[in-house]
Amino acid sequence: MTLRASEQERTDIAAERAAYRGVAVVHEPARLVFLDETGINTQMTPTQARAPRGQRALGSVPCGSWHRVTVLGALSAECMLAAMSIDLSKQKTRPHHPQSDAKAQAAFQKRGCAKR
Repeated sequence: MTLRASEQERTDIAAERAAYRGVAVVHEPARLVFLDETGINTQMTPTQARAPRGQRALGSVPCGSWHRVTVLGALSAECMLAAMSIDLSKQKTRPHHPQSDAKAQAAFQKRGCAKR
């Protein structure tokens, strides 16, 4: 089964979509360039796993050194034109507070994690 937005069944929306198709500009596919973005976060660690009966499923995760990376790409019909990645874990997204660093270090040491 393919699900579609229920709004597509409304007559007013169907009329607007038909009108748009009548005035939409058709471009040559060879001239189109698509920008795509995806993100990777090492904090998205699996919380469940499978193991043989009676055995524990073991895994490892980075202790407190999470990374966020955004990957951008420009794609044409023929090839990938450009790509770049941005390491967001190194970006300061909020004001720097020295007290919060001390609190974070104390929390890491309390949990037994290595110092950053």
